[in-house]
Amino acid sequence: MTAPTPNLRSLLALASLLVAIATAQPGRFPCGVAVPNQRTCDALSHPTARRGLLVPIDSECVAAGQSGYFCGWAGARCTSDLQCDFGYCSGTDDEPGQCIGGLGDSCEGPGGPDDSLCAGNLGCQVEGPVGKAVCGGQGADCSFHGFYKPSTKPNNHACLSGFCNPRSLSCSTKGLDSAQELKAPPPVQLPPPRQQQRFYPDPENEGPARRRRVALPAGATCPQGFSVCPVARRRGEQEKHYLTCFDTTSSATQCGGCSNVEGGLRGKAAEGTDCTTLPGVANGGSAACIESKCRIFSCAPGYDFEQEQGACVLQRYW
Repeated sequence: MTAPTPNLRSLLALASLLVAIATAQPGRFPCGVAVPNQRTCDALSHPTARRGLLVPIDSECVAAGQSGYFCGWAGARCTSDLQCDFGYCSGTDDEPGQCIGGLGDSCEGPGGPDDSLCAGNLGCQVEGPVGKAVCGGQGADCSFHGFYKPSTKPNNHACLSGFCNPRSLSCSTKGLDSAQELKAPPPVQLPPPRQQQRFYPDPENEGPARRRRVALPAGATCPQGFSVCPVARRRGEQEKHYLTCFDTTSSATQCGGCSNVEGGLRGKAAEGTDCTTLPGVANGGSAACIESKCRIFSCAPGYDFEQEQGACVLQRYW
């Protein structure tokens, strides 16, 4: 039997890599478990950057804590953002730097927490009531990307706390989750005048049969019951979107459907809600999605929880 050519071997290695992309791990491109395998990263190239899958080219294989080795992960040497698995590069052609965006790295953008500043599968959220926005902070998404198996859930390695709530698919702590479930308010339907900014989906749209699905590109799969939504990531000066699978019945940022469809998806309008950005919601995992409905657990200073509306409203002093 004829041995595979070098190019074929590279393609086979890359195919095996893509099948393993983004299981319960912080990075998207694994390149070793106990020891780094730089050849895996060297096999990555521009042609694989399609169907929303952006690939770190000419990237270094580095360790991600105790999670193994990943191409272009935070700490990898770089001269360009394109060498990083999302996040950004602190260096230039004249002065090499390293990829930024690992667990605990700052991700505060001009408009607040910015997922595009975090590496790999990490999301950005404010850590603590008066803390700063960090990658993998409390309340950040810890959802799944690419090819899936039941054993990949939950993605605990995408959380600074080391715990991904399997119900909300957001980073939290076990103690806080138990307390929040006890305080979860009952579902509330907002009155008609506020429907344009409703926090909960209409009951008639809650059933799985009525929940619209968007077809995944060829070669990608989602677990049964998950929906595909576009997620923005910055590459250099450009913002691009890639596709991610969410359980819209429990995702805090894609509750009841996709909350951000600016990236396309055949021109469909947003159907869901980002519970973490509702007006007056406190930072750090103070809202979750339960059965496709946002649940607010605590409000920011200057806001009170209004039971009838199920919302945080400005305090009045008259």
